[in-house]
Amino acid sequence: MPKRWPPNTVPSTNKSPIVVRNSVHVILVVLLIAITLMLLFIRWIIVAFQEPIETIIDQIESLGGGDINRARKVVIHAQDEIGHPAPT
Repeated sequence: MPKRWPPNTVPSTNKSPIVVRNSVHVILVVLLIAITLMLLFIRWIIVAFQEPIETIIDQIESLGGGDINRARKVVIHAQDEIGHPAPT
């Protein structure tokens, strides 16, 4: 005859702390990966914008100092609506 449990009781297995701990570890690993990818993306965006801005600032500073050299031109790589009409 099978063993009968008293009404409204369930045998204790105590696996819930292990499941919670594993879930927390998985969440922390996913958050760490997401933060790392976000930081790499932010770094990429900063570098992509920094170089053209520094080039333009150098050109403006040289013009402000009186160095008018028409041979030095800002190279424009854009093929969108803003970069297309720019003289090459």
